[in-house]
Amino acid sequence: MAGINSLLTSYNFGQLGSIYLDKNSVPITPPVGKVIIAITFLLDTSLSALLPQTKLKVDGTVSSDEYGKAISSEGVQFIGTEASHNLTANNETTLEGAGGVAVDSSNVFPKGMTIYGRWRSLTIASAAGLGRGALIAYLGDAE
Repeated sequence: MAGINSLLTSYNFGQLGSIYLDKNSVPITPPVGKVIIAITFLLDTSLSALLPQTKLKVDGTVSSDEYGKAISSEGVQFIGTEASHNLTANNETTLEGAGGVAVDSSNVFPKGMTIYGRWRSLTIASAAGLGRGALIAYLGDAE
């Protein structure tokens, strides 16, 4: 059998486009109704902002006009510049784990690494000693 068995699968695995970024301090956001579902780092790169999708639907902006059901109420959280699954030890629930910390500009993602999740925006940090970063952000549906 040849071809794609499920368009939904391809839409959630980067078949809806990509964004290239090699400028520090310039945020990127996906189009309305889309999220970043994977990030491949082309150079050693540090991020100053990595904003996860927090609702089941987003409008493509980083302002407060997200809408829909909170993803965290489904037990789904993604790494970002705010900690995910960061309860203290022995306070874990069926929806949230413990020990997670935030990504900050001191964290360097090495060239060639790909991370997966659901983000609504990201910004490459202008970190001393790293020069510029470079990455490709792959897009998927926000739902």
